[in-house]
Amino acid sequence: MASSSSLDKYVFLITLILPIAATLSSKATESLNKPLYPKVKVEIFNALEGGSNLNLHCQSKDDDLGTHVVQSGQSYQFEFHPNLVIHNTLFYCNFDWPDDQWLHHFDVYDESQDACGYCPWHAHEQYEDCYPYKKSLEEEVPPAYLKF
Repeated sequence: MASSSSLDKYVFLITLILPIAATLSSKATESLNKPLYPKVKVEIFNALEGGSNLNLHCQSKDDDLGTHVVQSGQSYQFEFHPNLVIHNTLFYCNFDWPDDQWLHHFDVYDESQDACGYCPWHAHEQYEDCYPYKKSLEEEVPPAYLKF
């Protein structure tokens, strides 16, 4: 009778512990599937004069985001998780528009140099410099201008 009582206690404990362990396990799996760091958002505004559409094609080593046409006064944006272990995430874009004969190339996010959580760019013919902002991931920054 004593061994039956001990067995009943073990069965009772197991029936209590299993649902708790299953719940904790599913919560741990959810936590592992969520990145521990925020996404970076890159936004490219079409500020070309004369109402020209901006054609752009952005990509990284691993992700080709395709070709997009951004109408005058509009923007194109994308988000991604940078590689915080190796710090080698690089997104670059090629730009052109109907009134220009050149294809322009810019690194719009280089993890080895940029620390922005929101990285805005303005595409405009008249600006003479293209530069990334070196800000923390929490700060919002004014847009940099792309030199064409």
